[in-house]
Amino acid sequence: MLADKRCQAYAMFAVGAVVLLVIGVADYYLSHRPKPGDDGCLGEFARSTVVILDRTEAMTGQTQDEIYRRIQRAIGDEGVVRTGDMVAVFTIDDLTRKQFKPIFSHCKPRASGSELTESPRAIATRKKRDFDEPLRKVLNEPVGEAAESRIAEALIDLSRTHYLRAPDGVKLLVYSDLLQNSTSLSMYHCTSTAQAIVGFKAGQQGAVQRPTFEKVSIVLNVVPRPGLSGTTVACRDGFWNWFFGDSRGSVDQDALP
Repeated sequence: MLADKRCQAYAMFAVGAVVLLVIGVADYYLSHRPKPGDDGCLGEFARSTVVILDRTEAMTGQTQDEIYRRIQRAIGDEGVVRTGDMVAVFTIDDLTRKQFKPIFSHCKPRASGSELTESPRAIATRKKRDFDEPLRKVLNEPVGEAAESRIAEALIDLSRTHYLRAPDGVKLLVYSDLLQNSTSLSMYHCTSTAQAIVGFKAGQQGAVQRPTFEKVSIVLNVVPRPGLSGTTVACRDGFWNWFFGDSRGSVDQDALP
């Protein structure tokens, strides 16, 4: 009888010791784990996904909905945007002529964790508060009208930022009708690809005329504009083929509805 009680006491002591050990390990893990910065990143990010939204001209509700779905699908897919990757969203509108900076930039947070060391509910709450909701808000902002559509200039500016220089690769998702309309080049008055290129180069004298994208996978999601002339379409396609000619990565097109 005494031996049984002694065994029970030893067993309880062992269980208590294990519990204390688990608590101690969890406390050490949480207190020594690196803390993310204000942008949700643990130091410098190694990969990035950059979204450019052309908001210089109105588009149909169907097109806007599809843009939202494509972006959310890409970001939600761990095979495309991994946890810890930087996600940045830029817009092209009247404001970007003066100051071209992201309207959203945050590293993709974890969606789950170990129940032994963290609260799954707290992880989900932080992700929704710091990432999901702010991203949803900027993606759903209304599209207006702008005096110019400086798509090429925006891409040149972006090519020189750290967002497009992540060492392990960059995905650049562009959502635009690609109808450049600035003092350097207006697709609406273009008569040939050669004329478009010469005009744009002249307008960029003393600045970068054609960017070089290193380790960047580019997808051009083209907004439809019914009624364009054959000349305008030829100028548009020819110009962008030249513009991306120095890219050291893939350049693909995917038409929007």
